[in-house]
Amino acid sequence: MLRLLSKMLLWVTGWKVVGEFPSSNHVVVVAPHTSNWDFIIGRSMAYSLRLNAKFLAKSQLFFFPVSFIFKFLGGIPVDRTKNNDLVSFAIDLL
Repeated sequence: MLRLLSKMLLWVTGWKVVGEFPSSNHVVVVAPHTSNWDFIIGRSMAYSLRLNAKFLAKSQLFFFPVSFIFKFLGGIPVDRTKNNDLVSFAIDLL
């Protein structure tokens, strides 16, 4: 269902997927953000390519009831107020 909705959203907004990822393990860095649509277009691309994509986001975004949606979409909260060795955490995720 999400794949179909994603393909429709990409089509309506004029985006198209060309090609595919050659393997299943990739790191994609999306920065700097140009608009709030970056997240929606990125998730739509991931769903249309059938990728099991996860994303890191600041923990302040994960509040009730939005936290359920972000976690369902693959979100992982990051507490940026502490030095928590984020690089090692990201490597462990891979």
